[in-house]
Amino acid sequence: MSSAYYPLTFIIFQLIFTYGISSLVIYQVFCRLLQAEGENKRNLLIYSFGLGPVSISWIVTMLFLALPGYSNWVYIGFVNLLYLIPFICFRRYLSSLPQFAKKAWSQLCINITREKTAYFILFLGLILVGVGYFLAIFLPYSENDALEYAMLAKIMYSEHSARMYPIMNGAEYGGFIAPFTHPLAYSSLFVWSYLIQGTAEHFGLIKIVAPFYASCIFALIINLLSPTNKKIAFWSALLFISTPLLLNGIIRHQIDPLRLYTFFAFFMFLQELTACKKWKIILPAGFLLGMCLYSHSIGVLAIPIFGFIYLFFSREPIIQRLKKVFFVTLLGLLFVAPRYAINIYTTGYLIHDGTIVRTVPTLHFSEIYEIINEISTNAQKWINGFFSLFYNTLYFGFSYIVLILALISIRKKDIQHFFIDGISGKDRIQASWNISFLVVMCFFGMVILSILIKNNNFIASNRYMMSVQPFIAILGGWGITRLLECFQFRYKALIPLAGSALIFILAFSFPANSVFDYKLSLNTLFDDDEVKAKHAQDTYNLLEFYRNNAPKDSILLSFRNAEAAFYANKQYFYHTDPRMLPVYTAKSKWDTYKALVGLGIQYIAVPNYPLSYIDQSYISQVLGDPGIAKLIYQHGGAKLYELLPNPITYKLDEVFINNKDFSKLSQKQELINWLIYSGGEIKRDRKTEGGGIHIINISSFPTLSYILSGSKGWYGGSFGRFLSNQHKGDIALNPNQTYQLSTKIKGYGNLIVYLAGYSEEGYLGLQKIWQTILFNKETIVKTAQFQTGALPKNYRLVFVLTGKGWANIQDMDLAQVHYPTSPEHDLQIKNNLINAGWRILSPIPARAYFDRLKRLFGFQSTYMNYIDKWQAFSDGKDDTIQLAPQDSNLYVISGPMLPYPSKKLSDIRFSIKGQGEAMIEIIGDSFQGNTFSAYRKRINLSEKYQDINIKLTEQDFEKYVDINTEISGYRLVISYKKPAYFPQGDISLKIGKPDLTLVGNSHHE
Repeated sequence: MSSAYYPLTFIIFQLIFTYGISSLVIYQVFCRLLQAEGENKRNLLIYSFGLGPVSISWIVTMLFLALPGYSNWVYIGFVNLLYLIPFICFRRYLSSLPQFAKKAWSQLCINITREKTAYFILFLGLILVGVGYFLAIFLPYSENDALEYAMLAKIMYSEHSARMYPIMNGAEYGGFIAPFTHPLAYSSLFVWSYLIQGTAEHFGLIKIVAPFYASCIFALIINLLSPTNKKIAFWSALLFISTPLLLNGIIRHQIDPLRLYTFFAFFMFLQELTACKKWKIILPAGFLLGMCLYSHSIGVLAIPIFGFIYLFFSREPIIQRLKKVFFVTLLGLLFVAPRYAINIYTTGYLIHDGTIVRTVPTLHFSEIYEIINEISTNAQKWINGFFSLFYNTLYFGFSYIVLILALISIRKKDIQHFFIDGISGKDRIQASWNISFLVVMCFFGMVILSILIKNNNFIASNRYMMSVQPFIAILGGWGITRLLECFQFRYKALIPLAGSALIFILAFSFPANSVFDYKLSLNTLFDDDEVKAKHAQDTYNLLEFYRNNAPKDSILLSFRNAEAAFYANKQYFYHTDPRMLPVYTAKSKWDTYKALVGLGIQYIAVPNYPLSYIDQSYISQVLGDPGIAKLIYQHGGAKLYELLPNPITYKLDEVFINNKDFSKLSQKQELINWLIYSGGEIKRDRKTEGGGIHIINISSFPTLSYILSGSKGWYGGSFGRFLSNQHKGDIALNPNQTYQLSTKIKGYGNLIVYLAGYSEEGYLGLQKIWQTILFNKETIVKTAQFQTGALPKNYRLVFVLTGKGWANIQDMDLAQVHYPTSPEHDLQIKNNLINAGWRILSPIPARAYFDRLKRLFGFQSTYMNYIDKWQAFSDGKDDTIQLAPQDSNLYVISGPMLPYPSKKLSDIRFSIKGQGEAMIEIIGDSFQGNTFSAYRKRINLSEKYQDINIKLTEQDFEKYVDINTEISGYRLVISYKKPAYFPQGDISLKIGKPDLTLVGNSHHE
C-alpha cells in the first residue's frame, strides 16, 4: 500500500468538492424537486450544508458492496461525475447565493454595532469552533473507538470492498476484529478521505471530519434561529459547542458530531415537512432520515420519536400525517436496508455489538461493567446515570442546568402556542422550541423507561446521553434569553458577558488537559501521532517496546484492538476474538495457561484499567505467576508480559510491611502504620474469619475510601494532597526490579492499589499496581506483578475503594522476584547515576504555571518533569548517558549539585556527541531559591565526541552575589531538542568515573 499523497492541488480540489460542492448539489436537487423560490431556497440551503459528505460516504459504501475491487480513480471519477453533472445542470439555483451572502454581510455590518453583547457571545462560540479544528488536527489520532473506525476504513480501502464487514474473526486481518454492526457512515467517509489523498498510511484528512460536523451543527443552530432572535441563536450555539464532553469528542475524533448532526437536521426539517404542501417534500425528509439512520445505530431512535411527534403535534389532516410518516420512514429505511440485511445474515441481529465471548457466564460482563461505571444499583442508575446530566458540569457543562431555567421561564402563552400550533407554527423560534422540547422529552422518556426496566443501553455511556445536545442547547438559549429579560438594573449588560465567559472557560476543561497530557506545544505540533500519544497513553509505549524487542513472528494478546492493529506490526489476538473462548472457559490457572500457549500467544499486553476478561477468568492468576508470565516492561499501570512456553523457577525475597494484616493497634486503638480516610465506613473485621480491615461505601453518589501505609490515624481530605505533602514512604524497594504483591481480599466493588513513590526531591506520584472488580463473597488471593521505577527510593501502599461497595482486605505479602539469570548491568549503571544526582527533565512552561496554581490548594511537588526513557552504559572507564527523543520537546540533562563555596573550583570536563545543537550551561542556585547562569554556550553536535573543558572562576559567581543572594551550589545543565529534519534525536554524554561529579580528568580517543 502506497504511503505517498496525491498532488496537493488535486487534494485541495477534492476537499472543496467534498465539503462544499457536494452539499451545494444536495441543495440544488432539493430546490429542483420542490421548485423552491425565495426564503424557501435559503431554508433548504441551511439544511443541505453538511449532507454532501455523508451522502458521498453512502455512495462509497454502496459501490464497495456492489462493485468491489476497482482502482481509486474509478471510484473518485464516478463520485465526482455523479455530483458535478447536477452541479452544472442545476446551476441556476446557485444564482441566488451571492444575493444571500450580500444580504447576510450587510445585516452583519448593521447588527454588530447594535447588538455587541450578542456578537460577543457568537465570537466566543467561533473561538471554540476554531479550537476544535486546531486540536483535532494536531492532537494524536489515538482514541480506541476512532482508531477502530479508521482501521476498518484502512482495510476497506486496501481491498476496495465493504463485504468483509462486520469482521468477526481476527485470523483474517492480522488479529483485528470489527464485530459492531453500525452503518458505515463514519468509516466510509474515512475511506473517501483515503481515496482522495491517495493513501491510508497517514490519517491525514480524516482528522477534520469530527470538527466539520460540529461546525455544521453550530451553523445550523445560528441560521435557523438568528433571523428571528439573534440572542437566542447565539446563546444556543455557544451552549452546544461549549459542552465539554462534546468538545472532547471533537478533538479526539469521535463519531458523535456526525450522528448528532444528522439526527438534529432531520428533526429541525420537520418544520419544512409540515409547512410544505407539495408531496415531494417527503423525498428530502426521507433522505435526511436515511442519513440519520446511516450515521449510527442509535439513529434508529429517530423513527419512533418522529412518528410520535408528527402524528400528535403536526396540525395537518390525520390522513396526511399518516401518509407522511409512512413514506418518510420507508424512504429512510431504504438507505440502511442493505446494512440491516447483512447484519441479520451475519450475526442474527438487526443491531448488535460484541462477540460470543461476552456471553460467557463466568465473566459477568454486564455486572462488572455496571460496577465500573457506578450504575450497578437502582439508585446509582438514577444518580450517576440520569441525574449526572444536571450536576456533572465537567462533562455536560451548564446546558442541563440552563434547561431547568428554560422550563421555569415557560409562560402561559407558550403553553397555548405549544398545544395549538405544535410543530406547525409559523414562528421559527417557537417551532424550533416545540420540536426541541418534544425530542428531548421523548428521548428522556426512553431513558427513564430503560432505567425502570433495568436496561443500561442509554446510561452506559455519557456520550449516548448527549444524543439530544443540540436540542438541549436551543431550549437553554431560549431560557437564558427569557431569564435575562426579567432583570432590570443598571449593569444588566454585564450578566450575559460574565455568563458566556464562564461557559467558555468551563468548555476548556478537556482540551486543556489534552494539551497538557500530550505535551502539545509549538515545538511538537508536527510530531508523529504515535510520538504524541506516548506522552499520555501507556499502551503506545508498550506497543513500541513490543514492536522493537519481540521476534517478528511472535503473537500478542492485546486488550486494545485498534492500537495493536495500527502499531504492533505483528499478528495479535484481540481479547474478544471468538478464538479466545477456550481461554475464558478453562477451569484452572494451568488450563488457561495451556489454552493461551496452544493459541500460539507469546506476549500479553495489559492496559491500566480493570477488565472482566482478566479479573473474572484465570488469566489474572496466570499474569500473577512469575514462573509462567514474566513481566518484561511496564509503563505507568500498563504491563507487557512474556508468556513462557514452559514454566521456569524463580525466587521470592520478602519485603517487610509493617502491620500487613492490620492486627496491631496503638494505645489509642488506631491502626499502626495505616492512615484511613472513609467516604463511607472503615473498621477492623473481627467477626469474619481472617480478620483484616473492612471498607464500606454506602453512598450511591461517586465516593471513595482509602487506606495508606506509612502513617496512622484518620485524614479527612484528598489522599493525593496528603501524599504530596509527605517526604518519604515506609516501604523500601530496589529500582528497576520486578515485585509480586499477593493480597487476600473479598468483596463487591471497584478496588485499586497504588504505589506512591518518593525520591530525595519528594513525592513523585502514583503508580497503579492493579485495579480489580471484586465480585465474590469468598476470600481470594489477588496476585499481581509490577516493576519499580528508576527514581523512587521508597514507597507507600494505597488501597482505594471507589464507588458503592465493600472490600475486606485481610493480609498481604510483598516480595522481589529473582530469576536465575543475572540482572542487566546497564540498569545498575543507570541507578548509580541517578543516585549520584543525574536527572533528565522535559519542562513544559504552561504545566509549570498550572502546578503553581495547584500548590495554592495544598498540593506540594504535584508535578515533576523527570523522564525515565534514557539509557546508561559503561566502557569500564567512563559512564555514558544517552537520550534519543522522538518528539520535539525540550529535554534537559541535569548533573548533580556541586557545593559552593569550595576550596577550589575544579574544571568541569566531559565529552558530548549527537545530532543538532545543545546548550551547555552552568547553573548556580542560591539559598533564597534563585537561579542564574554562570556559564552558557551553544554548540553544534557531531557524530564524534567533542571534549568540553569548562574552567570556572570565582568571578563567574561573585557578580551574582548580593545582599539577597547567597550561593548554595552549582550544576551542569545541557538543553537539547531534536532537530526538525530528523525523525529521532540523539545526544550522548560521557562522564568520568568513579565519583561521577564531573571533576577530575577524563580522556577520550
